[in-house]
This record gives sequence, C-alpha cells and structure tokens, in this order.
Amino acid sequence: MKIFQEKFENVKSLFECQKLLMEKDLQEEAKTFLTELNLDLNPRVFLSAFFIHYFRENAIGDVSTEPNVCLLNTIKELMESSESQWKEKILSYSFEFQKWSSEDLEVMKKDIFYYYHTLSVEILNTEEEEVKDMIRQTQETIVKCARRIGYEEELKSFVPVVFEVKKLEEQYDKAFYDVLEKELMEKKFDTMKNTLEFIQSFFKIFVKEAQRKEIDDFLDVKHMEQQFQHDCFRSNDFYNLFSYFFNLLKNLQSVARDEDLKKFQDALEESKENINVVDHLKNLMQSIKWLIEDFEALKETKET
Repeated sequence: MKIFQEKFENVKSLFECQKLLMEKDLQEEAKTFLTELNLDLNPRVFLSAFFIHYFRENAIGDVSTEPNVCLLNTIKELMESSESQWKEKILSYSFEFQKWSSEDLEVMKKDIFYYYHTLSVEILNTEEEEVKDMIRQTQETIVKCARRIGYEEELKSFVPVVFEVKKLEEQYDKAFYDVLEKELMEKKFDTMKNTLEFIQSFFKIFVKEAQRKEIDDFLDVKHMEQQFQHDCFRSNDFYNLFSYFFNLLKNLQSVARDEDLKKFQDALEESKENINVVDHLKNLMQSIKWLIEDFEALKETKET
C-alpha cells in the first residue's frame, strides 16, 4: 500500500496524475497486489482511491456533500489502514465507490454477496482463531455496506435458507433417481432438465459475474435438451459436465471435504468410457448437500 501512496504523493499536477493512472506497469502492480489479497477487483477502481485522495476537488467536486464525505472517509480509513486491515478497507472502498458512482445496484449486491460468502469459505478452511477473527471483521465491514443499501437481511439469509438440506433430501431421494434413470432410458429429458437447471442456479450464486456467464455457456440446458432428443449427447459430454462441477466445488467447499470429493472425482475418471449418469449425479448432489450443511453450521456458529 505504501508503494502506491508514495507514487501518488510525488505527483505534482493533475496531468501527471492522469498520466500515472494510465501506466500499464502501475495497473499490473495493482492487479498483483489485489491478487495477493485474494481480491478479484478492477485495479483501476483500487487506484482511483489514490487519485481521489490526492486530487479530491478535481476528482469529485464539492467535498462537503454527504455522498462525497462518505467516500472520502472510506478512502481516509484505507490510507491509514494497517496491513492486516488492507483487504477489509479495500472492499469497503470498492462498495462505497460503486454506490457513489451510481453503478447498477444489482451488480453491487452480487459483488457484496460474493465477497461475503467467499470469506465464509475462508473461515471454513482455517483453524487459526486469529485469522478467523480477522475474516469475520472483514465480513462485518461488508455487512455495513449492505446495510447502507438495504441489503443486510437478504445477505444474511443466505443460500441454506433457499436450499435447505432437508428439502434436498426429500426431493432427491431414491424414488427421484429411479424416475430419472427410467426417463433417461426412454430418452426423456424432463427430470434431467429440471435437475440441471437447479445445479446451474445453485453454482451461479457462489461466483462472480464473469464465471456466471461461463456456467451458462458451459451448461446450456436448452442446447443439451436438443442434443439429447436427437441422440447427439454422448457419454463424454456427461463426463465433461460432472468434471466441471466437481472442479468448481473444490474451490467452494471446506478442505475437510476434499477427500470425499476426490473419491467422487476418481470414480468419474474410472468410469469415463462408460458413464453411469445417475450414479455421478447422486455424487454431485451429495457434494452440494455437504456444502450447504457446512454453511448452515457456520451460520449457527455465528448466531450463538
């Protein structure tokens, strides 16, 4: 952080500052810095904090208006933050900047949701209480940002409320898989289509906008249905489908589940030439169930 501050402190004019902001090397440095903090943010948004801080009147005009005061206070906290606070303060600035610049509110909500629950995964994956406390502190900063746009309640309700384990167990029971297997043998796609749409919706909750599009492109349910009806959807297509979502799960779940997930991945590899769709779908749904259970347990821990 000090490196960026020093670069902007040495700038003497607005023209020099604008020139500095355009330098590719600086943008790459900012990108690397954010990546090291595990932050998938636009480096230009991060660098804008320094521009506004050192050239506030040129950047935002009247510094006394309420939105501008809130933005400047957030930047001040960022500039004065210690290394352990960098991630928290950068996220806080990013959300405040989005609000200030009147970006799409829905995009902002998705970003808040993504970072809040990505941090929940980080809590699941660390044993150090000091680290957990730091992550929770960052989450509280995100909650404050959500509160300012009326999104706190929805943020905290989270996925387990929408996708309850009990309901999953009731819906995806033995009878369900029996029906699915029968329909696949009869070249019917209705049940499979509904299940794939659920999987698609579920995973899109946990990732950022770019990867949501990737999921939509990869799992084009309508196209799959057409292929299936014309007998063009092959065993290898199902293999690629399950492999993709198992790999995606590995980045979302607790490391405590990695061994179980690897067993499912190994089973998929072993049957690559002769895929039993129902068996691997069961494994995928079981992994989803475990992911929800872990988040439910984490939520209960927070509430006690």
